[in-house]
This record gives sequence, structure tokens and C-alpha cells, in this order.
Amino acid sequence: DKAATVDPNAAEEGQIHLRDGTTEHQILQDRNLGNISTQQPPSRSSGSDKDYAAISGMSNGSKVYRVQGIPLNRRKGVDLRSMLSSILDVTNDALQIRSLALSSNGRTKTATIELYENFKLSSSPDSFTIPDEFLEQKLSDDDDLVPKKYKIIIDDHFRGLTVLHSISDSTKYKIDCIATTGLGGYAFGSFKSRGKSHMWLCDSLPDDLPNARIILYGYDTGMAGSHSFQNLEDFASTFRSTLQTLVAREEPQQGYHTRPIVFVVHSLGGLVFKEALIQMKSDKNSYDLLGLIYGALFFGVPSQGMDISHLLPMVESQLNEDLIRSLDTESVFLRKQSREFPKAFNCYDSEVVCFYETLKSPTAVKYNGKWQMSGPPTILVSSFSATHSRPHEVEPQNARPINKTHSDMVKFTDEHDNDYQIALAVLRHLSVSAQKAIPRSISSSEGRELDDIPRQNQRNATGLLIPDETARPAKSSANIKVLLGASVPKKRVSNFVIRTGLLSEIDKRLFDEIRSTTNVVLLGMGGSGKTQLALECCRRAKTMSNFIAVIWIDASSPLTVAQSYKTVAQKVTGGLESTTNIEDHIAIVEEALQQQKGRWLAVLDNFDNPKNFEKNDIRHYIPNAENGSILFTSRNEISERLGYAIRVTEMSEGESLDLLLQRPVANATERSQGLEIAIMLGHLALALDQAGAYIRARNLPLQEFKPLYNRRKKLVLQEIPEVWEYGRKLGETENETLLSVFVTFELSLEQISGTNKDKDQKKQFLTLSSYFDNKCISERYFEAYCRLEKVEWMQIFMTEDK
Repeated sequence: DKAATVDPNAAEEGQIHLRDGTTEHQILQDRNLGNISTQQPPSRSSGSDKDYAAISGMSNGSKVYRVQGIPLNRRKGVDLRSMLSSILDVTNDALQIRSLALSSNGRTKTATIELYENFKLSSSPDSFTIPDEFLEQKLSDDDDLVPKKYKIIIDDHFRGLTVLHSISDSTKYKIDCIATTGLGGYAFGSFKSRGKSHMWLCDSLPDDLPNARIILYGYDTGMAGSHSFQNLEDFASTFRSTLQTLVAREEPQQGYHTRPIVFVVHSLGGLVFKEALIQMKSDKNSYDLLGLIYGALFFGVPSQGMDISHLLPMVESQLNEDLIRSLDTESVFLRKQSREFPKAFNCYDSEVVCFYETLKSPTAVKYNGKWQMSGPPTILVSSFSATHSRPHEVEPQNARPINKTHSDMVKFTDEHDNDYQIALAVLRHLSVSAQKAIPRSISSSEGRELDDIPRQNQRNATGLLIPDETARPAKSSANIKVLLGASVPKKRVSNFVIRTGLLSEIDKRLFDEIRSTTNVVLLGMGGSGKTQLALECCRRAKTMSNFIAVIWIDASSPLTVAQSYKTVAQKVTGGLESTTNIEDHIAIVEEALQQQKGRWLAVLDNFDNPKNFEKNDIRHYIPNAENGSILFTSRNEISERLGYAIRVTEMSEGESLDLLLQRPVANATERSQGLEIAIMLGHLALALDQAGAYIRARNLPLQEFKPLYNRRKKLVLQEIPEVWEYGRKLGETENETLLSVFVTFELSLEQISGTNKDKDQKKQFLTLSSYFDNKCISERYFEAYCRLEKVEWMQIFMTEDK
């Protein structure tokens, strides 16, 4: 080890400044960290000290302490290690500096130190006055007669915030990474390698994530002998208030804190994190903070509870027994939290990645009057419980196994540990994504608000979804007369072609798997057949005895979503509901689903423009009820984060021929000619459907279609602007495929009947109609238009008197 040849006292304080990922950090790491001393650390003689070391994350008889209040005005040339050794009355060789960083208050520094001598605090925390010889005294006109006395505060509990790594260059400081421990955890020791000194948050992560300020958060979750009666809500409230100080401590001249935050949470710490976010969502004073939170790594977080059977004897008749019982797999509190968390943390540009244990963990047993973790091994947190964060994040990319016990899954042996490298890759991904997403964009609306969409869940300056004071009621008082019927539009084509491979995969995800909620996303370009596949899924669900409801939501925009829910709510209540509030409509639907036992399917069709939902995230419109299957259709690639993505690409040769011809293939020649057309149209369902209609309407031989198509294609290309999103260049597969839809549509227009004048008038009407939604176009628009403008084509719709 090259560090063993370096004199730890050779570097002056100016050389071992803040840990900012530069040479200074490397000097600090090489000269003051870990087992770099050429001497063996003194051994402890007290058996009780060794026991304490075993449970508090120490190695080699050492113990790690936190030192707060280190002043910024230390005298030049004063070595921090020497100063602390002198103040604590220990030898230089017995003290190692683990980390040094600017405190969260910005006025002092915080260090973590490892002591090898038999050092004990009289209390924790304990304070020590810093002798004047170590400081540069700067006297002011007001207090020149009473020089300020500086004190350092030392503790071994690590409660609250501990900055392990800060960045002196503000231009390089991009993100905050905050780690919090679990039940009964000692904040520093929880993330330290078992039996070794390596603690990855301060020994490896600063080098591997150099643009991040790394912060440790600790809190009192002791079990045996505890006198605390705090519950999860209390822990969350304190956590939330502590995090709020990170924003409040920003200097006014520097503006608001806009750096994103990602979390690393273990076990109970994840439940505290989730509950804190739920509290933030209901407190408008916390919106700025919530808007900065991008995502988290969940390590063994028992969202659906854990095995507490071995823990109950430890807390029997204690004040904290209720806390342990609230972690049970049958916990009502956790069920409620699981429903509320996805609504509280519902920003579209956010991520939660879950890690779950795959090794059984030792349990607690009492031996010679002391509790030890040496009982029969068991699975403390199941993979189902550990991956149940948000409904759309249950797929492999959001659920990662770690072949370790529940406690060891956040303990990495060194920077080469494969599990550490996996976690680091996720952290880097979240860091890059967070910097793009935060501060989140401000959503605004032009003109007046729509009457039937209340001003709720709007975003604040950070882009955070803000709930209205009168947000969605938990229950609706509507008188439900009937079960939900099929609200599915009647637009399933009569000539639907069964796409066996796709439907088999969709069926497996939507209907076969037993999950409380299943999200599937059909991704594909326009005209690929996504909506028709969704309609087929609706038809199948209606034939299944265990499905009580099929709901169809047009997700083109918040307005179409509101109209869809209004339609469904009216079906539920028999048309008796009078509210125009979409939240009330959703509540009516939710209540109906919650009251009935059975599965239900909701299709959110045409979710092509996520930016339309910046004020209200699309997941806000998913009914909050168990046993649901959610199916999205979308052209937008970003939608794949909503659930399990199934890509709807081109049709197979057999499927293309079936759709084009609508009958069996007559012979090999027809098959060859049909396939030639299918290839030319990119096997795109909509283009094939239009081409087939054109061929049948004109009774056209297949071999004559290609020259007609190519002539029309040239005319279409002449009319396409250079900036048109589908492009003009030939040979680009996707552009060519999309272009085929427009060419076949142009050919279909030729089938309009009537005189040339009639054809022109009908084409003008169809052109205008393309600017309307595809249903419920009111005749009143045209009546008003007719009164204002004398339009010739309008005559085809007029009678003598009207």
C-alpha cells in the first residue's frame, strides 16, 4: 500500500482541504483513511468495549466518531489530525480521519474520525474547547474585548445530517445524495463492511460520484431497552423537517437551492422516506423541497411488511412495541402508505429502483441475558414486499436482486465489490437523469381554465405537482346503481386480424399474472395497430368471469381524460351525479371498484404527448383500487417507464396478407404480389387496411396498385414541407413507413363519390374535420360558421329551411 510509506503529518491543512474529488481529496484519503498506519492499532482490553465494537460497526478494536463544529478559521499550517489528537488527548497514530466536509450549515466543517485507543466520551454528544493556539483570531470592533471561544462537538450516534463529502467548487457541485439507515441501525456502521473498515459512502463514492455532496442521516431506532415511543409518522416528520433545512440554509444571494436530490434508503429508512414525501405533498411549505427529489435506491424496504416474529420478544411491553407491529405484513398503516406514496411522488420524471435480498438473515435470540442476531435464519423482507414501491416500477429494470442478507445488502467490501458496482451504476444513472429533470419545468396555461377541470394539482416553481386543498375525496357519496359496464368505444374493426405473438404476450401480462396492479404499455408508431389490440383486450376481458369492469380513457389530453371519466361515472350512477369535478368522477369510479370483488381493466389510449400532463401526471388518473390491469397505448418512447413495455412493430407476412386481402390467398402469384405491397407499406396495419379498402373498392388487380401508389407518393412528397416531422428523404425505413399511411389515405380520397364539385366540397369538409376530436363534433359549430361565412361546401349539409 503506497500510503504506508507516507508520513501522515507531512501534509499541511491547506493540502487536505474539502473532499471535492480533486488531489486534495486523494491526499486526505491516502494519508488519513483506513489501515494505512505502519503501526498496529492499540488493542482494547475491555470485553464490553469489544461487544460494543461488534454491534456499532467498528473493526480492529476501533470506533468511529463524528466531530462537528470544526471552525473554518484554523491557523495556517495547523494539521487537523494533530489538533484533534491534542484536544482529545490521544496519540497521533491512534486517530485516523475518515472524512472531512463542509457542514450542511455552511459555517463549519464536519469530520468522521476513527480512534484506536481506549477513548471514551463522558456523554454523547460531548464538547471540547479548541485552544487559541490552533485558531486565527479575527477580532471585530464590536467584540474585540471578548474573543469567541470555539468548541467541537463529538458524538458516536450520528443522528441528524452528517456531510461525508462536499465540493468546494460550486460549478462542480451538481447533486445531493442522502443515505439513511434502517431499524436498529447505527448510521455509520450500517453502511460499513462487516469486519472491515471500508465504508463505501465515504471511502469509495466520493471518487466515483465526484459531483455529489454525500450526506448520511441517522435517527434513534434502538429496540431492546428503548424508552422511545416514536412511530413512523414521527420519524418521517423529523426527517422532513431536517431535510427542509437543506433548502432553508441556502444563502439569499445564491438564490434558491436547485440541486436535485437522490436517496439511498435501507429497510425502515425507506418507509420513513415514503411517509416523509406523503407529508410533504400535503404541506405547501414543503413543495420546493419535494420538487427537488428525483428518486431513490430502495434496499430491502418492506413496503408490504416484514417478518417481525423474532423482534416482538425484544420489545414486548416496551413503548416502541407499536412501532414494530406497524411493520408486520398485515399492517394497515403500510397498506395505506402503499396507496398514498405513488400519488405523493407522482412526477413523471422520477425514478425508484428497488433492491431485494436473496439470502436468509439470522434472527434475534437472547443468550446470557443479551440479544444477539444468531437465531434461525429466515427471509426478513420478501422480494414482493421489497419491490412494491410504485405500480409502474415492478419490472426487472426497477427490481434488482442482491445475494446478501437483509443487513449486509448495504455493506460492500470495497470499491471492487460487484454489488457496489451495480448500485453505483444506478446512482450514476439517477444523477445524470436528475440533472436533466430538475429544476423541473414550470407548467403554465394560456387563456382561461376549463370549467370542468378544477385548478388542482398544479405545479409550483419547481414543477412539483401541487394538490388542491379540496383534492380527490377518499369516498364518493354517489348512489351506485349498477356495476361498471363496458365504456369501450365501438371502433373495433370488423376485419380485425389476430396478431398471435403480441396478444399472447399481452394476455400473459394483463390476465395471467397475479398481481395487485399490473401496468402494460403498448409502444409503437401511429397506425401500427395499438388501439385495435387494446380493443381486443377489452373484448377478452369482458368475456372473463373474474373481470367486473372495463374502463376506456382517452389519454390524448387532460380534457379528454376528464370527459372519459365523466362518461364512466354517469354509467356507474345511472346518470344521477351532478358534479363537474373530475376528482369526484374518479372517486365515484374508485368506490365502485373498491366495493366489488374482482379484477378490472383500464385502458388509457393515445397517451402520445406526456407534456400535456405536466400539471397532472397521467398516473394521477389511474383508479386507486386493487386487482387492476392498466393498459397504455403510446407513440412516445418515454412512456415505457409507466410499466412493462411491449413494442407493436410491423405485422408478420401472414398477418399483413390477411389484413390486405381480407380473404385466403388464391395462389403463389397473388401471395408474391401481396407481399410486395406489404413490404412497400412497411407492414404497417393502418396503411395495409387503407390500401386493401382502395383495392377492393376499385376491384383493382394487385399488380396495378404499385404504380398507382408510386405516382401518388411523388405528389405527396411535393407537398410536404422540409420541416415536416416525418421527413422527405427516401430510404429511411421509419419515415417511409409513416409516409405510406399518407399515400394510401390520398388514394382513399379518390374514392369519394359524386361530381367533381361534390368531391371538392367533401374534401374541404374532411380537411376541416381533421382539426376536431374524432367524436362528439357538435353541429352548433357549423351552424355558427354558416351564419358568419357563406361557404359553398356547406351547402351539401343544408336543407331548404336549415
